[in-house]
Amino acid sequence: MRSKEVLFGTRRVVLATAVVGLLSSVGLSSSVAAQATNDVAALAKQEAVNTWHESIKHVAPPTDGCFHATYPSLIWEKEACAPAPAYRSNRHWENKNLSTKNRALNTVGNGKDFVAQTSSLIQSATGSFPVASGITSETDANSVTAQGSNKAGKDLYSLQMNTNTALAPSSVCSAFGFTECANWQQYIYATEVSSLTSNANPPPNLGPEAFIETFVWGPSSQFNGCPSGWSEAGAGPSIDNEPTSGCVRNAAAVAVASVTASQLANLKLEGTASAGGNDTVTFVDGTVAKSGSQTDVAGIASTWKQTEFNVVGDEGGTQAKFNKGVSITGKLEVVDGSTTAPTCLAPSSVSGSTAETNNLTAGKCTTAKGTSTTNPYIQFVESD
Repeated sequence: MRSKEVLFGTRRVVLATAVVGLLSSVGLSSSVAAQATNDVAALAKQEAVNTWHESIKHVAPPTDGCFHATYPSLIWEKEACAPAPAYRSNRHWENKNLSTKNRALNTVGNGKDFVAQTSSLIQSATGSFPVASGITSETDANSVTAQGSNKAGKDLYSLQMNTNTALAPSSVCSAFGFTECANWQQYIYATEVSSLTSNANPPPNLGPEAFIETFVWGPSSQFNGCPSGWSEAGAGPSIDNEPTSGCVRNAAAVAVASVTASQLANLKLEGTASAGGNDTVTFVDGTVAKSGSQTDVAGIASTWKQTEFNVVGDEGGTQAKFNKGVSITGKLEVVDGSTTAPTCLAPSSVSGSTAETNNLTAGKCTTAKGTSTTNPYIQFVESD
């Protein structure tokens, strides 16, 4: 059997050769024919890269930890993980300091976002931006990482793939001393994160990373602190009308490339959850994929039925502010064992879970069912 590299290369050569013959037969100049051939070759390579994207999604890393794969290889190679970052994304109910302006309708996030909802448990979800036009600048000057950043807020943002909050399995709750508890998980690419181990104030920035952030909340009356490796997360959603306290854990991160906001169309973010197995975040930048995995510590695989994906502020309830004239199309694919189109929950005070925002206006959302070769998805537009 020929390798993927040979197959992809053969496809490009055959297509380009066919175009050269066709253009020559109609008498076009050699320079025009050469340019057309280059254009076709570029499109053919992009098609091959897209096929690789789809293929690598179906090849899970062999174990927990950090890995990378480079087109056209479908083999994950292990690499050293980066330290768990001192990153904290807020739930939208925690973001109490937003100004009235930031709560306006032309703000995506802080609970007002498009969400894909399925009837079956979600096994994985992939977010991308098929269209990201007109982007000349993006800033997040209020980000906590901007305090020590050389970027001064420029091109500071995060991509987030967020699950719904739900009652977690009893085995998870008992590990925290709770009779009942709720979970929430985020798969994140952040352009800058701070060090968890530094004593500096503010801590030094570590650059861009992809990682998983996990929350567990239970009744405050039963809360006796967090297990080793977890930090206190404060109040969470009430359970049976009782106030809750919780814990948060950032998994070891995988170091990734720094990508300007103008290059959003090159990026994909995937999150997976596996009961009794690993949860994995995968960040794809063109021809390079990076992944980081942890065990399913919060039972997300047993509760995941809603997914939020977007580009928002870097962390801490902040805002990714784009220039005027931007139009972004987001695509969120879900795998739940069916071909049924997910429901697109429109932005409202109860859809979406992150407190981070962007300054764009939500537009139209469409849905599509899956086929034998494609996953079900929602697709939405946001612009300014």
